Amino acid sequence: MATLTLKKKITPKPTSKQLVTIATEYLVETYPHLFNDTGMMPIEIGSGKTIRENLPSHISIKIMGRTLAKLCHKYRYLKQIADGGHRTTLDAKIGTQITKHQQEQAKERLDALDARARSKENALLPV
Repeated sequence: MATLTLKKKITPKPTSKQLVTIATEYLVETYPHLFNDTGMMPIEIGSGKTIRENLPSHISIKIMGRTLAKLCHKYRYLKQIADGGHRTTLDAKIGTQITKHQQEQAKERLDALDARARSKENALLPV
């Protein structure tokens, strides 16, 4: 008589990239007013803490931290900071004014990103 064994199906764990995508989708669904055609609008300082405190159980604090860092270091986000204006609160209100110091820091990061992109372009050119 043959014995019957049941094999447990193992579902693969999502990759870090997939988890960040899930967290980004959560942000877009929960706070749609923070996003426009160019990406995420500058959010109020300290909003990350509030977002992390109100997370659903399927998104870890660590992954949300990575997601926010990724979104806030994008070129278009830094460009909005460098241009100045106001930040946006989580409840869709106008937040604090972006300071000159924050604008200067964003411009420095943008300059570094531009220099890095130029060096990559130059490395690809034939000698």
